[in-house]
Amino acid sequence: MRALVYAAALALTPAAAGDLAAVSMIEADGTRHPVAPERIANVQPLQNPIEGQGWVVAVHLDTEGARWFAELTERSVGQRLGIAVDGVVILEPKVQIPIRGGVFWIGDRLDAAGAEALAARLRPAAP
Repeated sequence: MRALVYAAALALTPAAAGDLAAVSMIEADGTRHPVAPERIANVQPLQNPIEGQGWVVAVHLDTEGARWFAELTERSVGQRLGIAVDGVVILEPKVQIPIRGGVFWIGDRLDAAGAEALAARLRPAAP
């Protein structure tokens, strides 16, 4: 639900050119870890492939970002790991296993417009 509210706010408040959203991971003890924008290799809105309903935003990290994310998720196994965008916690999934592929999803049941609005705020600038 929080993802829907955040996406709706993004759709109503267009970002200025180059205004990237700030993404952070929040460990169970409250420690915040910003995701450096230069570690985001690609961002892609897509239909939720697990539930088949709604949309999510897939965030693909570069090699260094993937290594960092794997370490973070490894020490978070069995705990909740918050995903915040612009300071708003969107999701708090329980980490089941370390995530070594360098890809995480933001969103739950966004609509296509909300997913695209969020992706546009996260998408790295073209070189």
